[in-house]
Amino acid sequence: MSKLINEYDYFYNLSEDEQVKELYAQFGLCVYWFQVLEHQLIDMIILSAQKNGLILSSADFDNLFYSFSDKSMGMLKKKVFELYDLSEKDIGEINNIQAKRNYYVHNYFKNHSEDFFDITKKLQMLSEFIDTAEQIRSVDKKLENLCNNSLEKIGITQDILDSLLLAIKNGNFESDDNLKFGKRNKT
Repeated sequence: MSKLINEYDYFYNLSEDEQVKELYAQFGLCVYWFQVLEHQLIDMIILSAQKNGLILSSADFDNLFYSFSDKSMGMLKKKVFELYDLSEKDIGEINNIQAKRNYYVHNYFKNHSEDFFDITKKLQMLSEFIDTAEQIRSVDKKLENLCNNSLEKIGITQDILDSLLLAIKNGNFESDDNLKFGKRNKT
């Protein structure tokens, strides 16, 4: 407990309302990182198609991306496990994160509603949210590095990605009408 007190001193200086807001904010960050990891799994599935010689137009990429974006994390991870030779440790970490994701999204507050009335339990929740977000970021970074290695094998280097990002930021990116970044219109 003393570790939590020292590490999260700022939390004591917050009013009760601000403490609750901070907890919900940290919870929101966890959910955000769960979604980032889900997106990374989709990227890995699409990259696998590219690695295997499938050439995708921007419209094909868009359709493939959105076809997977409606899938559950469980379905996405299962597909990634089929396509990539991940270590048992990496598989275990992804499975653990998925279990936490499901618990957080479906049951966390139902099981912890009384904890909002106890400073010690609020600190434990805060610590748990921050630790979970860090675990997710760590796994996401591992998978991102795996993808970067695969991208380089098909000729897409970090320099190319950096140049593309800079062009997009500067408004110098020309795309065809099929390149979409929002939800598809179903016609």
